[in-house]
Amino acid sequence: MPIGIIRGGLIRKIFVHELFHIWSKWHSNLITRNELYASIGYHKIPGEKSIEFPVSLEKIKISNPDAPLVLKYYIELKKLRDRTEKIYKCTPILLASRNFDPQF
Repeated sequence: MPIGIIRGGLIRKIFVHELFHIWSKWHSNLITRNELYASIGYHKIPGEKSIEFPVSLEKIKISNPDAPLVLKYYIELKKLRDRTEKIYKCTPILLASRNFDPQF
């Protein structure tokens, strides 16, 4: 780990962040998991409103072992400097800038 991160005091935040990923990946109790995600502002997407990953984005999707529960939780966000105060329901997705090339 770079010494600047340690000296800058970020190591505790990084540790807590990574611990969150480890804990949420290995604990399958849905009530506890939902409470954990709620503690950082996320909400469970109800089963009847589940989201399918768009087929059109499948070739640029990057899987994230730290976040295997993509499309199961959302967070409410507002755009910076948006005067409408509209709230967006968002779920994080990692996308590549180009299609996957297995020969690369």
